[in-house]
Amino acid sequence: MFRLRDGRRVLPMLPPAVVVELGLRKFKMVQTTLQDVELRYVPDAAGGVLSQEAAQRVVDQYVARGFTVRPIPLAHIPHGASGKYRMHESLLAE
Repeated sequence: MFRLRDGRRVLPMLPPAVVVELGLRKFKMVQTTLQDVELRYVPDAAGGVLSQEAAQRVVDQYVARGFTVRPIPLAHIPHGASGKYRMHESLLAE
């Protein structure tokens, strides 16, 4: 879950249709501070680049307003130490 500045928590999810529309083969949202989120993604076969504006729009609409989003294109997104692939992660201390 991601924490908001006011203490509320939200579950960061993007609808599958939005992921396809954005041209993402795989993605992971990472909360790095109370106001910053990285949208790490692997582009689909067309290799498109996700603009900051498009990333901000979908996070505002489907996660929560108040985050500043930074899209980061990657060649692949590694699995975690447990071998699982997580689509969201918070780096904030509990």
